[in-house]
Amino acid sequence: MYITNHISCHADPVGLRDCFVGSRRNNVLVGAWKMSDQKSIANWTARLTGIDLPVLEYTLAEIAALRDKLDDVSYHHLADLIHKDPLLTVRVLRYQQAHRASHQTRDVVTVDRILLMIGTRGFVREFGRAMPLQQGVAGKPRALEGATAALERAAFAARLAKAFSERRFDIDPQEVITAALLHNLAETLLWIAAPTEAAKIEQALVEHPGLRSQQAQLEVLGCTLADLQNEIAKAWHLPALLQHLMDQQYAAEPRVRTVHLATALARHLGHGWLDPALPDDYSGVAELINLSEESAYALVLHVAVKAARNWRIYGAAPAAATRPLEHADKK
Repeated sequence: MYITNHISCHADPVGLRDCFVGSRRNNVLVGAWKMSDQKSIANWTARLTGIDLPVLEYTLAEIAALRDKLDDVSYHHLADLIHKDPLLTVRVLRYQQAHRASHQTRDVVTVDRILLMIGTRGFVREFGRAMPLQQGVAGKPRALEGATAALERAAFAARLAKAFSERRFDIDPQEVITAALLHNLAETLLWIAAPTEAAKIEQALVEHPGLRSQQAQLEVLGCTLADLQNEIAKAWHLPALLQHLMDQQYAAEPRVRTVHLATALARHLGHGWLDPALPDDYSGVAELINLSEESAYALVLHVAVKAARNWRIYGAAPAAATRPLEHADKK
């Protein structure tokens, strides 16, 4: 084992700091930056898109409870249920793309509009029989833990995106919210279909704090999750607008920047409220929606506390639960 002292850093399009250490630790090469291997992307895309996509057990229980009162259920209630489950959200979007009418020239991007097209009864009939996540990863407790944590972060990111886009007076916040909800779908699918590899990536990041997440992904998978995410979205024919909003190469655009700031915050807060990347995140939010950094922090904290109320849905600790006491009185 040997470790060199060379550190390279550069700013990424959303103002977050990208650093990697030139070293070799436990036979993992760090610092020799390389691109995703196209064959690896193709292989992983085929593997992850080939699974029977499950949904949260909570979601199925809620749908079952609706069967006897379908006439009283509003589309708003159903949309709220769907937005709590990224896996169900992608199932709904894929269903719509597969059943779009021949005369439909524009993608339907938001869940509420899709519900108007398939109706309440159609929704319950089509999606109430999905496989629960717990069954899909039965006997693999680490896979369940990783997948539910990723789903909780995705839902938190969607809430942050909602708060940011509404303060930006976005033309359609629901589009941004949906993109944030699905932005890290590849990570969730990896925990479901290949938990051993997902755990290797996580372990490498825990053991080597200087290791960039993308570099760990490259070493384990041969590609980054960001590149894999883009290919999964294409393979499943997700709406082009959502693919654009999730693609970091367009991060200079305010709407894409909103998605990436929300997902970065959810990820970094998952590491704790003292994560070194957070000050840059708060600065990015402040610039995006014209707030002071203190006000940006207060907004993020407010959203985190509200998101924590749904922790039982995922069975994963929310970001608010890890907030140190010294942050409790910060205004």
